[in-house]
Amino acid sequence: MPNGSGGWPVEQLRKANEEEAKKGHEGGEQEGREQVSGELKSVEQESRGQEGREQVSGEHVSVEHESKEQEGREQESREQESGEQESGEHESRGQVNGELESREQVSNKQANKELQEPEHGEKVAKDPKFQVEPVLVHPAASPEARGLMRYLCSIYGRSMLTGQQIGVLSTPELDLIHEVTGRYPAVAGFDFMNYSPSRVERGVTCRDTDLAIDWWKNRCGIVTFCWHWNAPKDLIDLPPDRTWGSGFYTKATTFDVKKAMADTGSEEYRLILRDIDAIAVELKRLADARVPVLWRPLHEASGGWFWWGAKGPEPCIALWKLMYHRLTYEHGLNHLIWVWNGQHADWYPGDEFVDIMGEDIYAPVRDYSSQQERFRTAESYTRTSKIIALSENGVVPDPDRMAEDGTPWAWNCTWYGTFVYREEEDGRLAYSEEYTELEQLRKTYRHPRTITLEELPDWEEWMKKRE
Repeated sequence: MPNGSGGWPVEQLRKANEEEAKKGHEGGEQEGREQVSGELKSVEQESRGQEGREQVSGEHVSVEHESKEQEGREQESREQESGEQESGEHESRGQVNGELESREQVSNKQANKELQEPEHGEKVAKDPKFQVEPVLVHPAASPEARGLMRYLCSIYGRSMLTGQQIGVLSTPELDLIHEVTGRYPAVAGFDFMNYSPSRVERGVTCRDTDLAIDWWKNRCGIVTFCWHWNAPKDLIDLPPDRTWGSGFYTKATTFDVKKAMADTGSEEYRLILRDIDAIAVELKRLADARVPVLWRPLHEASGGWFWWGAKGPEPCIALWKLMYHRLTYEHGLNHLIWVWNGQHADWYPGDEFVDIMGEDIYAPVRDYSSQQERFRTAESYTRTSKIIALSENGVVPDPDRMAEDGTPWAWNCTWYGTFVYREEEDGRLAYSEEYTELEQLRKTYRHPRTITLEELPDWEEWMKKRE
């Protein structure tokens, strides 16, 4: 059961970490990673009185303390005083396990990025396959969705957006990353899991939509959503690992997606529509707030460990197309950028239903390789040039290896919990180096070919200038 603060109990964290370390992260073994995350989620959520998770971590990104010393000051003493003040400012930002970058280094990193951007006139050679046209599958996508897609296309092949999945009940990951790197991730990942009707009817509540709106409007960060879709009915509900809270897993439900998609008059089909419509309500709230969403439903379908992929590709493809048409035409949602994450060519629904392709990769601990083979496999799913993202990861990849291998993931999104932190004996959370060493994390977040929250454009200005 959850502790009083809404966080994970210490013993559960330790057990989850130990179990996760024993499991592989490729193919069917990836279910082990989802199981750890999912079972912890269900334990937390089965308490009906649980409150929504904490507000997206902490204060807004702080601005620079003061502007640099103006040129042309006449008195040398005043120049020295100003220089001392700047030195004090750097010290006030502190050190966490080592000196954070100085303001000049941050400025230089941003300048390097700007030189890579096409609008700055720098002609950077790119492989033609990374020249993706910023055209969305929705025929009348919102200005925000079009603008975000233009931005993604402009940096693709040059820079990777840093990203982090948000925890189910608490969000310590963002502050911990900022604490040790001095940066926040550019992309935050959210989950509609707890809006699934079969969870809501059991008393589960959720605030992910509110958190995502805040992330875009007040933090100016990019939003991506997945959906651990609890089966609409037929939950087995047997502890310890087949409870209703694990109802997105094939083993925790007898719901038959093939039967549902074969008979549009069946109760199963009606419940599928009900569930999609429930998520449409939340997506509509995001649309009303003018938040473009990197929308990644039915993820990891080819693995078979989720019920939507349990009966083969045909019903899953039919479900993808149904969801696309339902959200696009029945609900009029035009702010979605459709990210397909089926991970096998046989499951691909077609170019007309996919904007971006994602791969979920859980490499062995501290394996910072570019995952070139998986990237090339993703390229083979279609003959059309599409952006490819590392839509979930356990280990943060090395930007230098990505560049060497020609593997320019558009963004990464590290999974939450023990992939990022550990709990100390006194209850404090600290960054965990089990999966990604601190030195590597800092390298990635400070690298000239990565983009953090602080380096994203002013979206309002971006939309105006590039329509």
